[in-house]
Amino acid sequence: MFKNKESAYELHELLKEICQIIDEGRDLVTEGKFTKKERDLYCNNMEEILGNQLGELLSEIWATHPELQP
Repeated sequence: MFKNKESAYELHELLKEICQIIDEGRDLVTEGKFTKKERDLYCNNMEEILGNQLGELLSEIWATHPELQP
């Protein structure tokens, strides 16, 4: 899927930034600045996004370009 190394690298960097933003959001949510319902909604949605969609993309990138793995 990611035969072009430059494109794979750019997407990989973007995905890392997205993961960092999600982590920062989780930190804000767990600091108590949101209601329990808002925290649960955020955490459930982020787990689904990270666990499924972003994880699959990262796996595909790493399969074709193992040098990008952490």
